[in-house]
Amino acid sequence: MKEVKYYTDINNYIKAIGGIPLMVYKDFYFVKFEDHEVTSTGLCYKHDYFEITLATGYKATFSINEQIIDTQNSHLFFAAPGNIITIDIEELEEDSCGYLILFNQSFLSGFNDIYNIYKNFPYFNFFSSSGYTLDIQQIKLFGDLFEKIYSEYDIISNQNIDIIKSYIMVLLHTAKKELSLDSTVNVFQNRYDKITYDFERIVIDTTKKYRTIDYYSEKLHISSIYLKECVKKSTGKTPKNIINEYVLLEAKSLLQQSTLQIDNVAYQLGFSDLSNFIKFFKRHTQKTPKSYFS
Repeated sequence: MKEVKYYTDINNYIKAIGGIPLMVYKDFYFVKFEDHEVTSTGLCYKHDYFEITLATGYKATFSINEQIIDTQNSHLFFAAPGNIITIDIEELEEDSCGYLILFNQSFLSGFNDIYNIYKNFPYFNFFSSSGYTLDIQQIKLFGDLFEKIYSEYDIISNQNIDIIKSYIMVLLHTAKKELSLDSTVNVFQNRYDKITYDFERIVIDTTKKYRTIDYYSEKLHISSIYLKECVKKSTGKTPKNIINEYVLLEAKSLLQQSTLQIDNVAYQLGFSDLSNFIKFFKRHTQKTPKSYFS
């Protein structure tokens, strides 16, 4: 694997791409690659923004968290903060077209924490990749949405930003509607990547998600041993690691809601008693739930 560059300053990532304008509005960025002379043909990186890419006519090697995605056809890619993304562009067709969108959690109206973005939009994941092959109608549908954002981004103003926020929400909900998780539009190179993706989505959608690996393997109709094998091959992590990540993420989300008592949060997450939840939270954050947001 190539050395991964972590861009804490998003403009350093944009500079690494080369030949495209820097970010002006700190919460959102948009570029149409064909408007510029991009200088980089390969990167391996991660950053703290959500990333959406629409590309047609690109022959490239592309992976998210080391999961390789076929780029021979038109594709729509989704990456979450912290995902490791590797891209090597080999060839561009004459009529190629590519767009890049970057935004952070605070840009989306109505989402006061990152957990609810993962929960509402199933193509954003911590560990598994999301790449989609589009048919002709979908290329036009998503292409038109990207072009509308493109036209508004040309002149940044408060009014334009509000319009862009609306278009981004339309884009996210359209993707949720069009890109069925059970259809063939989702691109997986092997079975263990697909199982890992399904496992991650079940964890996110499960209430009282602090459960055993056996519980989740039964939901997937596979053995717990096979689930462990698939997740390890796909992500380098254990199923327990992934369960704990999402339990912690939801815990932080629930604790932000001042109307909920800590024991209610523990119950909603599936802990048998409050003391177990406090130990779990402190082990992962070095703080108690009560002191975390104080």
